[in-house]
Amino acid sequence: MTGPGQLAFAFPPAVSYAEADFVPAAASAEARAWLARWPGWPSGRLALWGPEGAGKSHLAAIWAARTQAAVLPA
Repeated sequence: MTGPGQLAFAFPPAVSYAEADFVPAAASAEARAWLARWPGWPSGRLALWGPEGAGKSHLAAIWAARTQAAVLPA
């Protein structure tokens, strides 16, 4: 007896930028340390850069939530 098989559904991935959903890694340690040093940044600014999927948006959202910063759309 064979069944219909497993059905695959195309659900969009859930996106969460909550701090609880961030997985700290060695690759993001320096960025996390810089974000923790706010408001002592040189010139009051900080740029995050790195490859796609590195966690830049997630880290920025965590920082914005912690500091109650306004988030501007890209």
